[in-house]
Parts: sequence; structure tokens; C-alpha cells
Amino acid sequence: MSAVLQEAVAAALAAPQGSPEWLQARCGRATASEFHAVLAKGQGKMRAAYLRRVLAERLTGKPIESRAYGAWQANLERGQEQEPLAKMAYAARTGALIEEVGFIPHPELLAGCSPDGLLGDDGGLEAGHDATACFTR
Repeated sequence: MSAVLQEAVAAALAAPQGSPEWLQARCGRATASEFHAVLAKGQGKMRAAYLRRVLAERLTGKPIESRAYGAWQANLERGQEQEPLAKMAYAARTGALIEEVGFIPHPELLAGCSPDGLLGDDGGLEAGHDATACFTR
């Protein structure tokens, strides 16, 4: 990996989630939080709309924020409120050290993710999610 790419990756990892730097690191990349659009079934309208958004970001270099609607907005807000408590409870119960990270770009694809934390070299943590129905299907 080149020195320039290493610096960009380090900056993306250090940017707090939700910050302007974090939004810029995600700009023009398919992200894990929106990957449902890539996998959407049907006529491909959702996938095409997401592709156009990512393409527009690549062309302009400016992030386009997506907005959640309805019940999902409430779930996102509740998750943000509960995430610190969930992380503390997980660490207390398991003894794991949780590394805070920003955006993790894929080394080859125009894609990446923003986990709530990393657990050593081979694990990730997603905390504070309250869409119970997603996990009971």
C-alpha cells in the first residue's frame, strides 16, 4: 500500500462517525449501512437509485447524506443513544477491549464500513441497534 493511501486510510479510521471527515471518507463508496440497496430484489429501482447517488458523489467529490424515514429514524436515534452503554456492558461482560474506529475503506473496492468498534484483529461490534424484528425473522 502506498504511503498516500496509508495516510488516507489512517485519517478515515480516525474520523469520528458522523463528522465531516467521516462523511468525506465514505463519499463515492458503497457502504455497509446502505448495502441493502445493492442486494434489493425486484426491478432494480432501489439499486439503480443508490448507484446514481454513489456515482454523483464520485463525480462531485461531495457526500450526499441519506435520510432515514419513519420508524427507522427512531431506531437510529435510539441506537446512537444506547451505543455507549451497550459497549460498556459488552466490555464489562467479556473483558474485551473495543477499539473505536471511523470509516474502514476496502483496500480494493469502492466500498467500506463503519463498525461501532473492532475487537482485536478479527472481530467487530455493532451495538445499540433496536430493530428487534430484523433479528427474529
